Amino acid sequence: MSTQTVYEYMMENKLIDHLLDACENDEQRIATRAYAKDMAAQLDPFISQVRERCKTDEDREVLLKEVLDLHQGKKNAD
Repeated sequence: MSTQTVYEYMMENKLIDHLLDACENDEQRIATRAYAKDMAAQLDPFISQVRERCKTDEDREVLLKEVLDLHQGKKNAD
């Protein structure tokens, strides 16, 4: 199981490259990276919980069913 952070994943898969390319100077690129790192850090606890909860295929199926059930319930409420 991976312990890679969300930010590491984003950087490895070049998910913010277009944002960085749109920056006009190094100062903006540094600020964009810092913002992305901060936002990704906020997701890390959630991702860690999902990883902990989904150690087997059966665990993944249960979580997926719960998510779909919640989504369906929200649809019905609207």
